[in-house]
Amino acid sequence: MLALIAIAACASPLAPPTPQPTSTTAGTPLAGSRTPQATSTRPATSPPGPTIAPTSAASPTPSPTPLPAVAVVGWEGEGVRVVSLEVEFNYAERASDLEAIVLLALGQVGLDVGDDPDAIVRVDLEGTPLSARYTDAGECHSGARISGTVRLTGDGMPRVEAPLEGSVPTPFLISACEKDPAGAPFEEAFEMGFSSAMAEILGPASVPYLSEVLAFPRSGYWSVILPIQAAAIDAYRTLDHDAIPIAHQYEFLDQVLWSVAPVIGNPDPEGDKYIRTVRRVLLDYSETNFGFANEDDLESWRQWLTEWAAERDL
Repeated sequence: MLALIAIAACASPLAPPTPQPTSTTAGTPLAGSRTPQATSTRPATSPPGPTIAPTSAASPTPSPTPLPAVAVVGWEGEGVRVVSLEVEFNYAERASDLEAIVLLALGQVGLDVGDDPDAIVRVDLEGTPLSARYTDAGECHSGARISGTVRLTGDGMPRVEAPLEGSVPTPFLISACEKDPAGAPFEEAFEMGFSSAMAEILGPASVPYLSEVLAFPRSGYWSVILPIQAAAIDAYRTLDHDAIPIAHQYEFLDQVLWSVAPVIGNPDPEGDKYIRTVRRVLLDYSETNFGFANEDDLESWRQWLTEWAAERDL
């Protein structure tokens, strides 16, 4: 049976939840990136005062404070601050789109990309467009599969690498037909697998990026948003929670609750599957299962998280 192409007005994506900014430092906005950036909501440390003209020569500009080092799984020493980035993709015209995702992720975890790097990040990828035939539209490249490897190498250190696999299946309904194979949704397929690769290479240091995936989904369709977010939760569960800073644990769990809010009360197979994923990570922490039947249940989870944070002096 042929799938039907949806009239654009009928197939507009469900509005994703309002992104909740995490308190981690957002990466530098990237030109062309479709991922919105978190903005700081913290007040200034002191109220602005009147401008006073200096009465003496200005003091020399202090040297910038070095970035804190980021630990790498299996590496000794203080960690990595600056890396270089290489991305290879068989659809060369789309390599920059995938590179933008990696750059954002590196910035989220506190790594700078620049000269004189401590290590090299190399991402080798192969993408396969997935197509389906739609009534009145013919063959459309509405899905994608991507696979490859993420590697981190440094002088005198063992090479660390992780496999990457992700896919976006062709949907039953579409709002537009992509005829160019290079236009398949490779970015979304990449993000399906990138969370686990980041967690495997950087371990607990990857959590700020995983929180970002929950806060700012790239796609507007639940059929794509929820699997990407579920992959981030699954990646988080592989980590040693005791090695994750308490503040980062709280930020991640808070984003988990925000991400599940739109799903509650909207029966859907993808939504039910996502709720099961959310329940698993919350029960890693909580001895009580408050359920997800309605808003009251969600409020019980939020109250639990508030108390959890207070017990840890957050």
